[in-house]
Amino acid sequence: IGFRDTDELELDFTDWDKPKVKVNEEIPIEVLEQFKYRHSYMEAKRGIEPLYQRALHIGYDPEKKAVSFPILDKNGELVNIKFRAVWGKQFWYWNENPVRDHLYLLWLVIRKQSKKVWLVESEIDAVTLWKHGFPAIAVMGGSLTKKQKRLLLDANIETLVLATDNDKQGRRLSKSIHSQLGGLLNIEEMSFPEQYKDVNDIPTEELIYYASNTNELTFDLLD
Repeated sequence: IGFRDTDELELDFTDWDKPKVKVNEEIPIEVLEQFKYRHSYMEAKRGIEPLYQRALHIGYDPEKKAVSFPILDKNGELVNIKFRAVWGKQFWYWNENPVRDHLYLLWLVIRKQSKKVWLVESEIDAVTLWKHGFPAIAVMGGSLTKKQKRLLLDANIETLVLATDNDKQGRRLSKSIHSQLGGLLNIEEMSFPEQYKDVNDIPTEELIYYASNTNELTFDLLD
């Protein structure tokens, strides 16, 4: 399995068993049954209670000691699973399906017919916002792909709130999305103090305040 951390360390554990799946082939939802466990990491360190974990099919792999995040396509079909180690910052995937062809939790946005949606980088940030009543999607990376852009435009979203990480990459992503989608969608920005690195890092009361008080970004065709 491809094995990476935030320092871009890459290891290839070829002796780990991994199912051979064709690119973009759907995975039977029954696969998630083996990960119906819980770990204290999600609640104690990330503030995501079991209720929300169950609702979004977030599980735990006790063998590899990793939280599992199912990645569903816009129709709610399982296309991949992201595993995030609880013993470090490493992550890996169930198969080779390109996750960046999708937006995490877009299926739920479509099902709920949400018109105002918050966009973040990571899965945990998206879950955090949903927990507090703010529909959210994650790009699962530091950029918006062409396929993700098309998914956004086809989802009947009216207002997109940019709530990217509070760092150089996050600000670059926010600026890029505003440039690409300004004039096509109403674009707003969720600002929060530099002491917080991302949405999940913000205490509950403050998060609700910042998410509820977003700023409209204007779009100038001459920029």
